[in-house]
Amino acid sequence: MNNGSMSWISFLPFVITLIVATGGWLFTYFHARYRSQQEVRLKLVNDKLRLLYGPLYARLLAGNEAWSSFSKTKWPKHGQAGYFADGYHLTEEELATWRHWMRHVFHPMNKKLEAIIVDHMDLVEDDQLPKVFTDVLAHIHVYDAVIKAWDEGDFSAHTSVTNFPAHELMHAVEPIYKKLRSEQATLSGMELSGG
Repeated sequence: MNNGSMSWISFLPFVITLIVATGGWLFTYFHARYRSQQEVRLKLVNDKLRLLYGPLYARLLAGNEAWSSFSKTKWPKHGQAGYFADGYHLTEEELATWRHWMRHVFHPMNKKLEAIIVDHMDLVEDDQLPKVFTDVLAHIHVYDAVIKAWDEGDFSAHTSVTNFPAHELMHAVEPIYKKLRSEQATLSGMELSGG
């Protein structure tokens, strides 16, 4: 063998060590970067679930149950689909029942929905606030005025300009809640059972 091939062979262990060390460093660097990105995403998902979509979803479920209970036990004698059905007049007792439930059950629940949305709108999944969120806020603000009038003895109005968009809000919140729960399970490496 000549000296040129001997000198190259003597460097071979050094070159192999350098390649293995560089490969290990690159793997460690990119793996750590990937894990860091996963941890950041998991924190964001957890925040969205804990502060926005989880509370909204739970309150919507509770609100649906409260409305169901109200409609089964306190519905007017007219039996129509809406409490304030066109062409039907409510008794003073039915109006008082409505005011009581709005003041002590539904409006307080809605005010909590308002606080969740307003305080955590930075966690909305899309780039802009969903229209249904602004519809909910508008409904709540109008009821603020209606209830203030009740406090002052004016019972000429009993409803907001629009109905509470319960179905639309659930349709907007529930799929995102479930998607985030699934993503949370994937990112944290745990299996999600149920919904």
